[in-house]
Formats: sequence, C-alpha cells, structure tokens
Amino acid sequence: MWRDIFKANLTYAIGSLANSATLFVLIPYLVKGLSAQEYGLWSLIEVVVLLLNMLILSGLDIGVLREYSNATDPAHRARLMGTVLMVVAVWGLVLILIGGLAIAPAIAGDIAPATRWLVLAVAWIEGLWSIGLNILRTQERARSFIMLSLARLVIFMAVAVGLVSTGHGINGALIGRLAATLISTAAILGVTWRTISPRFDLPVLQRTLRYGLPLLPSNLAVYLMVASDRYVLQHFGTLETVAVYSFAYKIASLLELGVTRPFSIDWATRRFKIAKASNAPSQYARIFTVYLAIAVGCALMIMSVAPAIYRLVAPPAYQAGIQVIPILLLAYVFSGIAHPLNVGIMIKDRTRALPIASWGAALLCLALNYWWIPQYGMVGAAWATVVAYAAWSGGIAWMSLQLYHIPYSLREQGVIILLAVIGYAGLWLVDQSALPTLVATGLKCSWTGVLCVGGGYRLWMST
Repeated sequence: MWRDIFKANLTYAIGSLANSATLFVLIPYLVKGLSAQEYGLWSLIEVVVLLLNMLILSGLDIGVLREYSNATDPAHRARLMGTVLMVVAVWGLVLILIGGLAIAPAIAGDIAPATRWLVLAVAWIEGLWSIGLNILRTQERARSFIMLSLARLVIFMAVAVGLVSTGHGINGALIGRLAATLISTAAILGVTWRTISPRFDLPVLQRTLRYGLPLLPSNLAVYLMVASDRYVLQHFGTLETVAVYSFAYKIASLLELGVTRPFSIDWATRRFKIAKASNAPSQYARIFTVYLAIAVGCALMIMSVAPAIYRLVAPPAYQAGIQVIPILLLAYVFSGIAHPLNVGIMIKDRTRALPIASWGAALLCLALNYWWIPQYGMVGAAWATVVAYAAWSGGIAWMSLQLYHIPYSLREQGVIILLAVIGYAGLWLVDQSALPTLVATGLKCSWTGVLCVGGGYRLWMST
C-alpha cells in the first residue's frame, strides 16, 4: 500500500508542481520587472481566477471522481466524461458572457476591459483543463498527466516571458497562461477522445451534481479563508502591502504545492478504494500520521531556506514579508490535514455537512481579518488564517468521526508536534545569530534533516 501511495503522490507532485511552477518561475521576473503596486494587482487577479474557476466547476471536478469510481461500464464512464465536459464548457461561457461583466469589477476592482476579459477566459479554459486532468487521473494515465503538465509549463513560460519582456505587462502573462492551458487542454482531449462520449446523460449529471454541488458552498467558504486577507489588506492599506504579503504567501504555498495538493489529488480516489478493505480504519489513521509528519518536516525545511530565497529573488521592499512565513506555513499545515481527516464525510456521502464547518471558519476568518489587520497588518492577516484553518479542520474531523470512527494515534501525533516545536526553536536560534545567509541556511537544513530522519525512523519502527 505504502509503495502505491508514494508512487502516486510522487507522480502527482511532479504534475502539480509543473502546473503551478510557472507562476513561481515568473515571480523573480515579475517582482523585479513590475512595480510593487502592479505585482499587488497581479496577486489579486490570481485569487479572482481561483474564484471564477470554482464557480465554473461548481463541484463537478469532485463529483466526477465519485461517479467514475462507482461506475464499471466503460460506456457509462464515457458518457460521464462527455457530459461533464459539455456542462463545464457551456456553463463557463454563460458565466463569462452574461455574469462576467458584473462579477469581475466587483471582485477585482477597476481593471482594464482587456485584462478583465483575459481573466474570465483564463478561468474558463482552466475549468476545462481541471476536468481534463481528472480524466487522466481516473484512467490512471500518469505518464500523460506529467507530460502534458510539463508541456503547459514550457508553453506558459515561453509565451508569458516573451510578451512581458516586450512591454505587455500583466496582460502578457495572462495571454501566456491562456495559450498554454488552451493548447494543453486540446492535447488532453486528443489523447482521451476514445474514452469520451459526446452524448449528454441527464441522470449521470444529476448524480454527479448531487455529490459535487454541495461542495461549492464549502469551496466558496474556503476561498474566503484563502483570499479575504488580501482584500482586507488592500482596504486598510495599499497594493504594495498586498504585494509584500502575497510574495510571502507564495513562498509558504510551496508546502501546499509539494505536499498537500499531490496528496489531495491522489486521496480523492484512494480514500474510496481503502474503504473496501477490512482494516480500513487503521489504514486511514496511519496515513494521517504519515501525512502530518511529512507536512511538518517540509514546513520546517521551507522555513530553513526562506531567507535565502528572499536574498536571491526579492527586492528590498519585499523583505518585511519574511516574518509571516512561519505563521502561513502553520496555516497550511492546518489546512492540509483537513484532507486525510474528511474520510467520514466523503465515504458516507455527507458532503452537505461540509458547508457548516467551512462557513463557520470563513466567517471567523473574515471577522478576525477586520479585527486584526488594522492593528497588526500582515501579521494579523496571517494569524487570522491560522485560526480559521484550525477551526475548519477541527470541525471537519469532528463531523467525520461522528460518521465513521478512525483510531487516530494521539501519542504519535504528539511526538510529531513536539519535534516540530523543537525544530522551530532550533531555526529561531540560528536566525538570532549573525551568521552569513549561506552558512545559516546550511545549519538550519541540517538541523531539520536530522529531526526528520529521527522522526521518520520513530514512525517506521512503530508501523
């Protein structure tokens, strides 16, 4: 089992990093080539695309995984994929052509019309791209998943850098993103067209929506937790503040890209496969412990290298953001554990319970942002995110355990938390020294590596 999980997560980690790497590779150029105000606007555009993509997908990207796992007939699966693709394509166009003009200004402010339409087009094509990736995942076509993700990365970089460097600014980056996703989505359809039926199947759509649509309110609540701090920071501050905070957020999100996202991609289908095993509860408990250990270790490693990344990439104006990286990494740890903890809700088809935890945490996050940001600025925003994600994952865990009991090992999780505290203390002590950045980074990475090896050995011996 562990070999399969590791192999799947490694595959999806490569694909996930390829799908998101361009936004990171472009960062050094954007933060140096654009003013802080322009980069702040770019950061807001990114979260706008995220929101529009959620609205376009409307939970169908998750519902299709559940329906596909329940189906055994190839013809049924082909109709499922064709139906979902058609619905996402049509609904996306409706959202862009009818609702887009009202939605985009409300959530992105006064942006140029050309930029607004590019944002809407990017969100639409990325919705189709998400469904295409799910087709590859359900069919376990790992090689195609990686190759097409890497192809999108190369095209994105070539077009975006070329257009930005010739003076097209933010629009150039958006055109690169649009072109790369459009070409890659067409390639996915070319690879999988034999397994997709163009027949519209209303009963299949109804079952898929019945499972996935209740996730939309939950996803929108999560969006508030992810993006509300940027909007509130802009309200009480400036786009320059948003830029500094967003750059720190990018560094911290390496944990999400390298650990949480690949795990969640594989977990979306694996949790249903494990449910059929006789020892499923113990498997779920073990996977959660291993996930937590890996997430904590990677968070400590990102903290170790963050100052070096700032020194290499960020202009002096961005240096203030480094103080919130440990806080944001803690938020990402709390956010990530919601995935292995949501077993009961998902396998018992109680997705309607998710909005309860999600909206409670989202409203808490929004209230804390308005309370703490005026007083503490970026630090207040980061801690509001931590508290909200802790409440969210805690609520999901509690509801899931009411539906399906899992014997989580509090002792093992306590050991992981203790090692995390010891690890952070060591990093803090090194930061207090006057050592050169390279030497300090080496010491911190070595310290983190020793703790990870020791903690990993402890977990392995207890398996």
